Amino acid sequence: MAAILLAATPTRGEAIRWLTVEPPADAGSVGSTARPTLQVLLDGAPQEVVLTGPVAGMPDGWRLVVYFDPALASPAGTRRAVAALSAAADRLTGVGSVEVVVADPLPEALLEASRDPDELREALAELAELAPMAGRGLDPDTGSGYEDDEIGREADLEAGAGHEAMDESQTALLQWLAAAPPGPRAMTLLQDGPVAPGAGRRDRLPDATPRQVSKGGPAPPLARTLAAEGWTAVVLAMAAQERPVPSHLDSLAEATGGWLVRDAAALDAALERLAKRWAVAWRAVDPGAGRAPAPLEVRTPDGALLAAPRWGSAGTPEPILLARAAAFLEERVPEDRWELEARLEVPAGGGPATLEVEGRPAVATRPWQLSLIGLPLEGEARLLQDAGWELAAAGGPLRAPVAGTVDPDEILVALVEEPATGHWQALPVSVVEGRAPAATAGGRASRAILLLPPTGRPPLTGPTRFAILVSDPAVERVEFLLDGAPAGSDDRAPFSATLDLGPDGATRRVTAIASGAGGHRLGEHTLTVNPGRRELAVRIVRLEPRPAEGAVEVEAAVTTPPGAALERVEFFHGEALAATRQKPPFRARLEIARPGSDDYVQVVAHLADGRTAEDARLLVEAGAGERLEVNLVELHVFVADKQGRPVADLERGDFRITLRGAERPVERFARADEVPLLVGLVIDTSESMWPLMPDTKQAGAQFLGDTLQAGDRAFVVDFDTRPRLARAATGDFAELARAFAALTADGYTALYDAVIFSMLQFEAAPGRRALVVLTDGDDYKSRYGPRRAIAYGQRLGVPVYVVSLAGITGPPRNPRRIDLEGLTEATGGRIFYIHEVEQLAPAYDSIQRELRSQYTLAFTTDRPLEPQELDAVEVSVPTHRRLEIRTVVGARSNGPGPPPD
Repeated sequence: MAAILLAATPTRGEAIRWLTVEPPADAGSVGSTARPTLQVLLDGAPQEVVLTGPVAGMPDGWRLVVYFDPALASPAGTRRAVAALSAAADRLTGVGSVEVVVADPLPEALLEASRDPDELREALAELAELAPMAGRGLDPDTGSGYEDDEIGREADLEAGAGHEAMDESQTALLQWLAAAPPGPRAMTLLQDGPVAPGAGRRDRLPDATPRQVSKGGPAPPLARTLAAEGWTAVVLAMAAQERPVPSHLDSLAEATGGWLVRDAAALDAALERLAKRWAVAWRAVDPGAGRAPAPLEVRTPDGALLAAPRWGSAGTPEPILLARAAAFLEERVPEDRWELEARLEVPAGGGPATLEVEGRPAVATRPWQLSLIGLPLEGEARLLQDAGWELAAAGGPLRAPVAGTVDPDEILVALVEEPATGHWQALPVSVVEGRAPAATAGGRASRAILLLPPTGRPPLTGPTRFAILVSDPAVERVEFLLDGAPAGSDDRAPFSATLDLGPDGATRRVTAIASGAGGHRLGEHTLTVNPGRRELAVRIVRLEPRPAEGAVEVEAAVTTPPGAALERVEFFHGEALAATRQKPPFRARLEIARPGSDDYVQVVAHLADGRTAEDARLLVEAGAGERLEVNLVELHVFVADKQGRPVADLERGDFRITLRGAERPVERFARADEVPLLVGLVIDTSESMWPLMPDTKQAGAQFLGDTLQAGDRAFVVDFDTRPRLARAATGDFAELARAFAALTADGYTALYDAVIFSMLQFEAAPGRRALVVLTDGDDYKSRYGPRRAIAYGQRLGVPVYVVSLAGITGPPRNPRRIDLEGLTEATGGRIFYIHEVEQLAPAYDSIQRELRSQYTLAFTTDRPLEPQELDAVEVSVPTHRRLEIRTVVGARSNGPGPPPD
């Protein structure tokens, strides 16, 4: 099935909703002044029609989005649909601009909006190459169950597999729609099963029971949502003609006022009808009528029903709101359009909370919509408040009561919409008690305890170590909270904890609570990690001890929220105030003759409204002359001769580093045995691996035994449907061996989820890293795809080595070599295809010899390099020109945050 979803671009200036209709018989042509009077009825009630006219007469015309979801497609249906779209490329681009989007599993654009038919054909040719991957997990005859022998055909799985796949695809589609800017779109959904979108066990779309107007019966929730957003679906159901069309495909076309197309001729006819379609802008008479889709009709004055979407809503449907909030947390949202801040005021004495938004939007006279979304750590997102309001030109806070109960563990997101244009913004909500705002970076450290900020440049992700400085000898225990939830404890000094900050670089709050004998609380300290752009933040960027002068030079960088006034920046030596600065540069000279092991420097920034932020560093951590913000680019290089044998006798002078053609000096040089190695071994323990487990365990243990040397560490991850940390990073080989012994085989093959999970186990400390993955099958059931895995590997400086056992047992596997080879090549690793068990040990041995033969080089820059610049770094050995050189850029601590979807 392929569906083309289309919508008209809103006109600025009015709070309107849009839809498209088949023009009535008496409609004029494009350019004609004839504008027939039309009626829009929402659940039987007349609405205000603002504008009618041909879409072809609008400046941008249609924007079409070809959307391909391989999880729900068949190879044959994909090929036929792509061929038909390619043949119609001139007609498609004549109707409007065209995008091509692939959901694998998160949506990504193969082609940005274009009106060039040749560019469209090139993108469709690339889409055709993906046809063999279609249908993974769906039986082509039933649309449910699993074809992969690795999974099996258990009856209980067969019954629910199609539903689960549809739900996952529905979520991806909604998030893509929610994050995309408004405008006409074309979507190619390939689906050959009878499962209705949204019919699965995890359907998140609210059910509706309005008056039914669709001839095909009640429309599925996803179809109602698409129709309410003004989309028109041209459904390309081009599987085998002898197979019946699943009912939900016809329902999708009917609900959105589109067509079901089964061959190229019908596609041409549909595009011709689209070119003649009219746009209708309408305003809801009752904006508070709700967000749930209701039956919608478009009629002529004489009562004739026109072909149009059969569902509409007064505002953005709730599923889109929830998807926008989720996209915001995953950093897949439009850039900020307005300078806004949101907070939830919770009365100190109890009672209903109040959501308050203040700031300066782009235009201050339009109607706006304000929503509050709660995202619990577990469970479904929910709409806590939905309020419309007019924004006064003078500005000032906008307040709306929150009737629902707010869970303290929920993440709160406010959505601000401008219905006139479709523009919207998501922003985090801070919780305040009464009128006193909560501290964004913790207060001053108590005398008992100081929570030291972790090393590394923000954003910090994954497992991160937090250390404690204790000034009260009565402290016997330290408990750690992450965003208010218990995250660990330590009963022995020196107190510390490793907390998982997650993969996305989101703002997190870490609290350390010190207690003494009998559990008596002695003090606590909270700090903010990865502060947002709208939060006060301070960071020590230079800490330079000068023992000969008996002093320490300190410099800090301060970021203030929009509209906030910075009052002062204070410099402390321990608890003693040493200097105060009111304006930049924020530098101070602290008289410290001989720093002790517990001596620290603390910088505290104060805003005029009372908010504070701080940063602290132990003096002994900064050696003489050390600058904390050193822009050091570390490179890990493997060199082999033309036979592939490692070349391990090169010297510093043999290497040449260039950045876009300009040579950079090799400022650091080390061999493999001089730089610690952290290696992750990822083992596929899905059901099909059961016969290979004894050999897998033995070969993996032998590999680590041969690879690890003094100072090296390793961790073990096993995965099936989900990844698990079988053993955290350690240098104890006996512990690693025990982890191997406990592995068992069962479940599916979520390969790329396991790769990304394993990436997060690498700490921010510099050094060599490597990830070695052993699997016997293609990815199945992963939420993320190879592109996300590549982005993480490049950002963290982790080469990925894959040992593929495809076809070694049972029927031949068909892993997507293009994905596996792309992953290893892009990250600087290698792939090994194993056809016999006896080849496993030699493959591991090749990886081990490569890791033990690396060189580490480094050069410095006067500023942090952008990712594009890091990708342009080249290493060569001019004295030995016939060598193979593979280079991995070390952890890009100066680079961006988590990679996009």
